[in-house]
Amino acid sequence: FSFFDFAWQQHQKSNAGGKLWVVSDPVMYEHPTLLRLCNELGAEIVRSTSEAGKDAWLADWVWLREAKHLAMSASTFSWWAAYLSDAKRIYYPFFPGMAALPWCDLMVVGDPRYLYYDIFTNASFNDGAVAKDHCLEYVRCRGVQCAMKKHRRAIANLYPELLALKNSKDETALRAVPP
Repeated sequence: FSFFDFAWQQHQKSNAGGKLWVVSDPVMYEHPTLLRLCNELGAEIVRSTSEAGKDAWLADWVWLREAKHLAMSASTFSWWAAYLSDAKRIYYPFFPGMAALPWCDLMVVGDPRYLYYDIFTNASFNDGAVAKDHCLEYVRCRGVQCAMKKHRRAIANLYPELLALKNSKDETALRAVPP
């Protein structure tokens, strides 16, 4: 949640009165983070694309690609929409060690539209090369000083459901949660 809150606050600085729209798979409409976006930031879910039937995914992707300001989630779906877009600003979160893909390696270098946000330290970066180096430090992290372990609260702010899983008996889900 903290990343999306950051992106929204940054957006509001230069676009006061704008509307926050969320594109999501319908099965995620009740996700805790999506509910917080709606309840706390006044986000509205884009539901009109569901009228496209089996092509709803394409309608969602086109919606994202056409956005002038885009806050990405950790997915290749939103990554490609952002990368191929003409967006003025693209907010890109650090998800090192938490995404099922090499998220740091996908950071775009040399494109001034991107603003990178580190969920662990609340730092932001305009320079893609600096952001990528910073992100990769988390990936290389080892031992007790690992930021993934050190910044559990930031992880909880982004994914509150992970700590709920930590307290459950579901051992397969716990592999994503730092001890």
